[in-house]
Amino acid sequence: METKYINVTKLSCHDTRLSRKSIYKALGPLLDYGLVIESRTIANTTLYKLNTDSKAVHFIDKFNNELIRVISDRECTQENPLEVKGKDAIAAIKSR
Repeated sequence: METKYINVTKLSCHDTRLSRKSIYKALGPLLDYGLVIESRTIANTTLYKLNTDSKAVHFIDKFNNELIRVISDRECTQENPLEVKGKDAIAAIKSR
């Protein structure tokens, strides 16, 4: 599991399109449940990181990895939607 520090100010501006207020509101329960912990403070900025000691974080990570595998397998086994055969092939080429 890769852990990174989460800079809330940078996160709010670049990654989520959420306001800083919304991020702090969501951060509260994550801290309460012990999924995220304060890691350090630089100047007036508090950095957070995943709590890798939390069993819940490990279960979420396993679930996320399994979900990615299932979605990837499904996409790999689906036929190409543009693949057509016979007379339909000529119609598909003309429509492009």
